[in-house]
Formats: sequence, structure tokens, C-alpha cells
Amino acid sequence: MNSKTPGGVPEAFRSDTAWRAVLHVFETTFSDDPRVWEFVTEGGIDFPAMIDRGAWSGGERTLLRAAAALFDAENTISLWKVAKRLDRNCWMVFLDALTILRGGSQEVK
Repeated sequence: MNSKTPGGVPEAFRSDTAWRAVLHVFETTFSDDPRVWEFVTEGGIDFPAMIDRGAWSGGERTLLRAAAALFDAENTISLWKVAKRLDRNCWMVFLDALTILRGGSQEVK
């Protein structure tokens, strides 16, 4: 899946709520950004490499770290930081992703 567009994401991943939540963040906020998609593979998502790339704004970095925390329990971020650092649009994307993770009905674009 490296260097592919969001349409190249296998359908099987879309049935898992963690994958769906993260894909919602990626497809809503980073849909055409190769800095994100090159780290999405069939084996998983290399969040540390993606985040360490270094060319992110503070809000983008926070949203990516929040997405990583939604993806698995090994990644954590302070909810205070998420709430205080995300702009309104990114905050709404994060809340939608959180709903998706819990098995909610938010659609992944």
C-alpha cells in the first residue's frame, strides 16, 4: 500500500474499528498527503516513522499522535493536549474517529 491513495486501502481493514477510526482521520485530513500514506502498509501503520518525519505543524502532529492512540494501546497522548491543541475542524475529526473506534456509525469516506 505504500505511496497509494486512500482508495488502495484493502476492504478487510475497513471492518476493524481501529483501522476505520484511523482511516477516517487520514482520509478526512490527509487524503492526498504522501507523508501519511507511505507509512500505511498491509502490515500496519508505522506511526513513529510518520510522526518523526518532522515536517508537521503542531496541530497535525497532535492529530497524528491522537490517531496512533486510537489505533492501539501502545500509543498514548494526553487528552488535555488533544483538546487544547487541535483546531475546531481537527477536533471534530478526532471526535468522529473516537465514535468509529467505539463501533459508532460514522462513515469512513
